[in-house]
Amino acid sequence: MISTDVVDRVRHEHGEMRARLGEWESALAQLAAPGFAESQRGLERLWKLVPFFEKEVARHFRQEEAELFPAVEASHLGGVSALARFSGEHAEFNRQWQAYKRELLYCDAVGESRRVIELGGSIIHLLRQHIETEEAELLPLVVGP
Repeated sequence: MISTDVVDRVRHEHGEMRARLGEWESALAQLAAPGFAESQRGLERLWKLVPFFEKEVARHFRQEEAELFPAVEASHLGGVSALARFSGEHAEFNRQWQAYKRELLYCDAVGESRRVIELGGSIIHLLRQHIETEEAELLPLVVGP
């Protein structure tokens, strides 16, 4: 078993991600609002969130894969399929994130926000579901009964 400090850190980071996901959702709603000034404020808020999702989420995924995944692999043979699913979700986030950034640049340049709103909503849903499933399935395997 790994240290409960690692699990506590993961849970803390998940809490921060949930808060940022809420900010992201709010900024997307503001981007979709009628009125140029309000939409621009939403776009500015979206750009301010990019560093967190660009750096912190990637760092969080790397730490999970380096610390949590090996602990599950070593002690729970049945957890291997779950680890493959979680790794796949990490890769899917990265794929969707790159597409989102391209659309955010396009939105900033020409004012077309539809794809930013769609992709942003999809990624928010993906990350929320990933966090909930990870906490329900993976973390209990690591901390034990």
